Order: sequence, then C-alpha cells, then structure tokens
Amino acid sequence: MQYLAYGPRGTGPAPARPESRHEACDLGVPVRPSQGGPGEFACRLLRAREIASTGDRSRQAMVLHLAVLEHQVGRTTAAHVVKSAERASLPAAERRAQGRYPLLALHRLVGAVVSEIDRAVRALLAALPTGLPAALEQSGLHLIGATADERRRSVSGWLSGDGPPPPASAFWIVVAGAPPLELATRAVPGPSPGEWGRPACPWCGGTAWLSLLTDASGAQAGTARPCRRLVCGRCAGRWAYPLLACPACGERDPHRSRPYALSGQSWVRIDACEACHNYIKTFDLRADGAEGVVPFVDELVTGGLDRWAQERGLHRRGRLAS
Repeated sequence: MQYLAYGPRGTGPAPARPESRHEACDLGVPVRPSQGGPGEFACRLLRAREIASTGDRSRQAMVLHLAVLEHQVGRTTAAHVVKSAERASLPAAERRAQGRYPLLALHRLVGAVVSEIDRAVRALLAALPTGLPAALEQSGLHLIGATADERRRSVSGWLSGDGPPPPASAFWIVVAGAPPLELATRAVPGPSPGEWGRPACPWCGGTAWLSLLTDASGAQAGTARPCRRLVCGRCAGRWAYPLLACPACGERDPHRSRPYALSGQSWVRIDACEACHNYIKTFDLRADGAEGVVPFVDELVTGGLDRWAQERGLHRRGRLAS
C-alpha cells in the first residue's frame, strides 16, 4: 500500500484546505438521503449491496453487515419501535430551549431495545447459520438467556455510555437499538452551530465516529470553504464542528493536524491529532469518486486506513460495536 501524507509538512499532493480556522458554517440544509443519515437503513442496505456486487473480497466484508441492515430495515416500521422513538423525542424542544443536552430522553428507549434483542439475535442466527463469529453467536445466546434486568442494565449502559457492555454484547444491542434510537434522532432538528459546537453528539451524547466534508449548501460540489460535520457512532446524528479542531481533545493548531489518505482514494482519509494521538476518519463528499458514498457503509471497506493508523500508535474513539 502506498500512503500519502497531506497537510503541514506532508508529502504528496494535497486537496485544497482553507488556511483560516473558521468556525463551522450553518448547516440548515438537511443531509441528503443518499448519505445514509439517521434512520436511513434502506439507503445503507442499497449501498452495501452495491459494494458487495463488486467482487468476492467486498462481498465477504459485507456479509454480516448486509444481514444486520436487512433486519434493521424491517424493524423501522414496527409499531412499538416507532412509538418508543416518538416518546424519546418528545422532550427535545423543551430541552433545546433550556440549553439542556442531550436532547433525547434516552431512558424511554430502554424497554423497546430490550424487547428487540431476541428478535435481532434470532434473525441473524437464521440468516447466517454458519457465518457468525463464534464470540458473537455465544454472546447473542447469552443475551437471550439473560434476565430482563440484566438486559436492561446492558442497554442502559450502552445508551448512557456509563458502564458499556463488552464488545460482543454491544454488537447485539447496537443491532437491536439502532432503529428506535436513530428514528428518535431523525425526528429532532439539530441545533445550529451557535447553539452547539462541542464534540459530543447533541442528540444522545455519543462520541463522533466519522467526519464529513461538504460544501456550504450540503451538496457535494467543490468549494473553497468546506463545512465539516461530525457523525455520532451511536445515533448517526450529524452536527457542525470547526474544520481543524480535533474532536477528541479540542486542539485547533493546524500544524498539529495531520491528514493521511490512501493513494487513489482522495475522498476518504484519516485526520490524526499530534496532540492526543487520536484520529477520526473523514469522508470528503466533494471529492472525485465520492458520488454514491454512504459513509457508515463505505467506512467498512476502508479498513486499510485504520490498520495503518493503529500500527503507528494512533487511536480511534466513538463506537461501542461495529
């Protein structure tokens, strides 16, 4: 693999990046559906199928993800899932007016997520009778056999971030919990940059998992002044954040931000912070080759960047299960 370092002291050609440290611009235009925003599981499923059709290697990487998305698409219309999402989103306007975050009443989702775990485990065991990793299968069977109180504690830990479950258990909770949580997020308008400019998700309090660059209107055309959105790894919410600030430690010195991209894939890169040694994966939706990219899906087939970063002692925050 050949990697190019972009930015200060970097080698190789670099995409245009503004030199000024402007604050995140107003993102009043809704996220385009083609980008797979909160609750858009069908969009992600279409993209996953498209990637899987490109070859055996891509298909193998997508087998589990396809089964997860097919299950989640079907659960977004379940009456109790929709109802719990509505209940979780009800206090958002009052909380926003009072400056209280996160905006969602996350505790109102616990019951729905607990009840969805059995369905998720049984659906994936049926869809992938020999394709589930042993640790995931064992964890799923353990969750099915757990008491309601044990499952409630695990789900509450995932939603709050306090005492999150082990990764194998968190996988099943994400599969079960993403539909109601993302539907709740989608129902609540996001705050403007003037209201919220922190690295934590304003909807659920989660940590940023991805970063997106678009132009000021939200479209994918080129521009000299990109807007940056962070993407929550828990609820898929997207909010504005200063272009050169590190989401992990807040460092804003542009000389301490080092973008790295894989040669031939200018639309995706990692932004590494020399201050805290964390990185975030960034999708430049203005770049050539980014047409049709759905970040939550395409990030699964750009693992070469993650391996390269981790081999160099960099760390990634923001997602409890993948």
